[in-house]
Amino acid sequence: MPKFVTTTGEGRRLIGLGLSAANLERLREKKPVHFHLDELGLPWNLDLLVFYGETESDMVGDLKAAGLVPEDVAPNEPLKQ
Repeated sequence: MPKFVTTTGEGRRLIGLGLSAANLERLREKKPVHFHLDELGLPWNLDLLVFYGETESDMVGDLKAAGLVPEDVAPNEPLKQ
């Protein structure tokens, strides 16, 4: 997966990710793409998780099953930790 950080003409930071056909197949198999943002030279202690689901409800259910969001989060509620 190609990934990069750049600065736009307006001075905003931009993170770019390129998803290959293999990445998309992994996502369809419910295998998220995960990496550490420090791999891009960013000073943040953050990871990025790219995931897929047929619907928002499916995705929230998968996140609940993985223990990444609380059980009481509604499918269309903004996800916050």
